[in-house]
Amino acid sequence: MAATTYCSRCGTPNAAGAQFCSKCGSPLVVPGAAPLPPQQYDASIWAPPPDSDTLNAPEQKPTAAGVLSIIGGVFILLGGIAEIAVGSYVSSLTYAAGGGAIIGIGALGVIFGLIILVLGVLLFSNPDGNVTYGILILVFAFLSLISFFGGFFIGFLLALIGGILALTWKPYGY
Repeated sequence: MAATTYCSRCGTPNAAGAQFCSKCGSPLVVPGAAPLPPQQYDASIWAPPPDSDTLNAPEQKPTAAGVLSIIGGVFILLGGIAEIAVGSYVSSLTYAAGGGAIIGIGALGVIFGLIILVLGVLLFSNPDGNVTYGILILVFAFLSLISFFGGFFIGFLLALIGGILALTWKPYGY
C-alpha cells in the first residue's frame, strides 16, 4: 500500500507519487526525500496567492443612489403622464390655450423622468461616473418641479437623495 503524501502548504492528502498538490498546486515533498528549495512568488506569471483579499471581492456599485434615482424617475414620469392627462381633459372642455400649455409641461415631466431613469441605470453600469451622473440627476430633479411638482413631490425627493448619494459615493477602501 502506497503512502499518502500530505501537502506542506494546505494539508490536503494527495495520491502517492503525485508531484503537485491537487488543491493548491504546490510541489509535494516525497517522504524521505530532500525538501525542495523555497520558491519565490512571481506576480507576472502566477495569479494572486490564495490568501489575497482581491479574490472573491464583490463588485462595488452605488446601489442605493441608483435605486432611489430610478424610483424617483418613475414617479416624475408618472407625474408627467398625469399632467398630460389633465391637460388633455382641459383641452377637451374648452378651446382655451391652457390645455396645450399643461400638456407641454407634462411632456417635460415625462422627458425629465426618463432622463433620471437612464441616469440611475447608468450608475449601475458605470460606477466611475458617479459624480457626473449625480450632478445631472440633481439638475433634472430640480427641473422636474415645474411638472406636477416633481412627480407628486415624492419623485423629486427620491431623485434628490439619489443624486446626493451618487455624488458622495466612494468604493470601500478609498
